[in-house]
Amino acid sequence: MTIGSSEDRRGVDIQMTSAPVYCIDGEVQSPKGAPTQEVTITEQLPLVFRSSLTPVTVALSEGKFRACGFHPGEYRLAAAHREGSRSERWSAFAQVVITDRDAQDVQLLPTSAVTISGETVWEPPPSGKAAEARINIGLTRFWDVGHADEPEPQFYMIGGRMFGDHVRVPGPFTLESMPVEDYTLEVREVPEGCYVKDAAFAGASVLHQPLRLTQVTGEGRLHIALACDSGSLTARVTDRDGNPVSHVNLYVMPEEAGSAAALYEVLRHAEVENGWSGVVKPLPPGKYLVVACDLETDGTAEPILKLWRQRSKAKPVEIGPGETAQITLEIGGL
Repeated sequence: MTIGSSEDRRGVDIQMTSAPVYCIDGEVQSPKGAPTQEVTITEQLPLVFRSSLTPVTVALSEGKFRACGFHPGEYRLAAAHREGSRSERWSAFAQVVITDRDAQDVQLLPTSAVTISGETVWEPPPSGKAAEARINIGLTRFWDVGHADEPEPQFYMIGGRMFGDHVRVPGPFTLESMPVEDYTLEVREVPEGCYVKDAAFAGASVLHQPLRLTQVTGEGRLHIALACDSGSLTARVTDRDGNPVSHVNLYVMPEEAGSAAALYEVLRHAEVENGWSGVVKPLPPGKYLVVACDLETDGTAEPILKLWRQRSKAKPVEIGPGETAQITLEIGGL
């Protein structure tokens, strides 16, 4: 529902429906002499800053556990022993997806930190720019439960931690003492007019997908390719009568985004004042869908879903290498 200015709405009826719930059972393979007493189970939610619901704590009985009452979804299980020296501490994690049945015999195995090796390259080499640059590579983990034996991270964030370093482009790099976990890759301090063209870890794309680090994939390499052939876009925005508008937003959506979750990762926007938007850049060469409206994005799923449903009403535009596109469009209502 939409609440108007100064509106006080009461007596809202919410209909509840019953649905089946499921159980999770398994075992924690803790090292001898270093047991743990409980497992935490946390539901993972997409789109909302990858946030989590309140974890459920389950007691262990001889290393085994069983918990019930879970609806379909993705869950993360964690156990840890935090006493003693750093070498004596350990952590164990597992991911579980519940569809239409119980998750049985889930195994949580202690893991140790690994070192990631990789390289940065230009694809193609930049024209008219310095052939060497420095960027910041960050791997962000959005979980509240930390590894018992991990070192202090370089940065703390709201709801997560970031590991990373400044690296040269082009050139090799290493990221040491990385806890085995799922990460989001962030590349910052990219030179003006450049963008991350591709990023792959152990052969799998991580440009807009989680980087899933395990003991096995820790032996893989992180390949990051940058390009400097980006374009830009500005728009003249009017109302139905052709008058310029202000205090609205211009949203630029890559046509290739395959879902609302994918759109969340690549959506670009600019504010519109006096009929003109700010410059949206850098835009990798390709096809885009552009819409102007008074919708505000706040990091939650709802506005992203609204934009996703409005793609058929958006104005298509194609951006060529190094091109600055200038379009005119009418404000839409969301």
